[in-house]
Amino acid sequence: DPTFVANYFKEFSSDPVRPVMWTVAIFLICHFVIIHGVRGGIEKASKVMMPLLFILLLIIVVAACLLPDAGKGVEFLLKPDFGKVDRNVFLNALGQSFYSMSIGMGCICTYASYFSRQTNLFKSALQISIIDLLVAVLAGLMIFPAAFSVGVSPDSGPSLIFITLPNVFNQAFASLPVLGWIISLLFYVLLSVAALTSLMSLHEVNTSFFYEELKIDRKKGATIVTVSCAIIGAFCSLSLGATDKLSFFGKALFDWFDFVTGQIFLPL
Repeated sequence: DPTFVANYFKEFSSDPVRPVMWTVAIFLICHFVIIHGVRGGIEKASKVMMPLLFILLLIIVVAACLLPDAGKGVEFLLKPDFGKVDRNVFLNALGQSFYSMSIGMGCICTYASYFSRQTNLFKSALQISIIDLLVAVLAGLMIFPAAFSVGVSPDSGPSLIFITLPNVFNQAFASLPVLGWIISLLFYVLLSVAALTSLMSLHEVNTSFFYEELKIDRKKGATIVTVSCAIIGAFCSLSLGATDKLSFFGKALFDWFDFVTGQIFLPL
């Protein structure tokens, strides 16, 4: 039921406890990985999560592209309309590319410090760029064909992920409800893996600063980062619906963080 999904998301966002609880839980999972270091924690986790992410992505892409009228979604994704390219589109694309490639966040410098002197930096950068572009295109092929197959115009932001897409998958696979449920489950597992791996890389940047520059024990540094980010994350999650006191000039605190970091800080 489309209204059930929308109402559940609204109810969850307005709850002052559950969003904060899950925010803290994710940071604790990330913290557990980070305290074991890059090779002992992040590298081991990534060896499992990255192949899993790619496999899940391929499964959902194939399922979405086999739907009726999926070609309209493919055309929407791949056929450019230069008349709609303006300042905001350019800034959004620039911010997304910087975030996706981890440019301007310290991640590249942090991970590069673990490279051997024999590492070919140009080759590594080229491989990362190609894989990043491939995954971005596959993500589009996962969403737009399914959306257009049921006549839904995709929105953006949390409403796309948590309201539009569950209804899209349920409608697209209405003849096989179990398959729709499985695809939805796989999608959110995929989303969780992607979010967690991104969080780990950003967490490591700050933890490394405490550990290498300030000479603070790695576990203590990771704890400082985890607690600080969990507090900020809790306020951001509450701003999405639990209270309107965390909105400024018509924007929620979450949206302000997204705007300032993605469209201002990263390009700068």
